[in-house]
This record gives sequence, structure tokens and C-alpha cells, in this order.
Amino acid sequence: MLTRPTAPLAALVHSGPVRPAVMRVNNRSLVYDPRTATGLTYMGPTANQAGAGDAKSQPPKQRPFQHTYPALGGQKWPPTRMRLHFSRICGFFRGLLPPSPPMTEAGTEWSTGVHLPCTVRVDYRRLTFTRCEVPIDEGHTNNFYFFAVRRVNLLNELFWRAYIGVYYRWKMVENFSGQDGLMAEITDYTTPERLSPTDKFPHEWRRLVVECARTPGQK
Repeated sequence: MLTRPTAPLAALVHSGPVRPAVMRVNNRSLVYDPRTATGLTYMGPTANQAGAGDAKSQPPKQRPFQHTYPALGGQKWPPTRMRLHFSRICGFFRGLLPPSPPMTEAGTEWSTGVHLPCTVRVDYRRLTFTRCEVPIDEGHTNNFYFFAVRRVNLLNELFWRAYIGVYYRWKMVENFSGQDGLMAEITDYTTPERLSPTDKFPHEWRRLVVECARTPGQK
């Protein structure tokens, strides 16, 4: 997330229980609803929501990047503004690149989301990331990663091969998935759970698995 522009970064910092809606497609996949996937914004409540007049006459109030928590001794989250400054630098260089259209059609079965039986896909526009899990035995699972890019010319292909081999493979497989693995490997799914609004997506994924994993998808 450090390399993302400031708007998505700040939206995650302030998202709380707010999450994009999800939709089931063909009883085979769970994807983000394209009509609401951009609903996380770096804006605070309107004046109307705060009980002070008409929202139409009051522009949304922008939230600060850091919040102070008095009950925690005045601690701030995020602890520093380093992420925001780094994101601004990366956002500047991203702005120098021409815009790239999505590689998948939003809201379709193979767009960003999860697909039965064991596939995760994320469309980053310039690169599509796909991961499949294949169980080996009760305690071990193989993860297969697939990276798809647009092949424009030979120079472009050489760039992507170097970028993925030198940096992106480490970022997504070892760093990102490695951090997830630290938690997944010690999770005991036989213990009671307390789900919150932020667990909307895994809750709907479990429902899809229970209802559709062993039956053909129906359009």
C-alpha cells in the first residue's frame, strides 16, 4: 500500500466498518460490485450527517490522515505521516504514466474477487494477479501464482520479466502473502468467532462455498 496513491491509502486508513459491496456471479464467484467498489473515499461525514444543516449546501469535510486516541494516552494512528509522504512521491511518478484500462470486465465472473473452488484474482490494470490453492494433505497446501500483463513489444516484455522476477514476486508472494501466512497458519477454525462488519467478504465467501461448492453454477 505504500506505493499506492494517497486517496486509496487514506481510504483504507479511515475505512473502519465501511467496505465495498460484494456480488455473487453465476454461483461460482464473489466479486466486488462495480457500482459501489469506489465507495471508499478520503472524506468525512457531511454536515447533514453531523446534524448541522443541509448536506447539499455543505461540502464534505476532509479527514486528517492521523487520528489521536486520548484513551490510549494520546497515541496516533497511523503512528507517523511517513506513509502519506511516501505515497505522494509514488503517486507523482504514477501520474507520469499513461492511464491503463482494466484487464478484466468489472462485475463479471473472473473480475477482482474469489472464484470456486480456490482462486483469487485482482485486476491492477497493468497487471492481473491470480492465485490458486491446491491442498496436498490435511496440513499442507500448494499456492500457485499467475501474473498476466499486456505484451506490447519485446522491450515491454523484457521489462515485465525483470520487474516481476526482481521485485514483484518478492512483494506479492514473499512479503504480502507471507504476512498473511503467519496468521493463517496459526488460526484454529474450531474455536468460536466474533465477526464484525469488516468480515463481510469472508462471511459471504463461506456462504458461497456452503451453498455452491458441490453443485454446478446456475446462471
